[in-house]
Amino acid sequence: MSFQRFAQLSDEQFATIHAACEAFEEALEISQRSSIELVLRSAPLDIQSDLFSELLSIECEWRSRRGERPTEGIRVLATPYESHPDTPPVRTTS
Repeated sequence: MSFQRFAQLSDEQFATIHAACEAFEEALEISQRSSIELVLRSAPLDIQSDLFSELLSIECEWRSRRGERPTEGIRVLATPYESHPDTPPVRTTS
């Protein structure tokens, strides 16, 4: 986890992101295809952008270890969140 990127978050926000990432990675490791979208839908709106960046990084690393190459769409999608931290959060519908 990129701790410097999360310096502006409260301890509670950081803990929520950390727990979500741990659960996501655990699901991937036990061969359950987890969905970034599902994790984001259950996350508070104020952390979704930071959480998205971290989940995408985890998924790309996990796929790389399995010998998969990220698609162009994944690479393009990751770029705005890394280079523009003020990108608006993902909107979800209830």
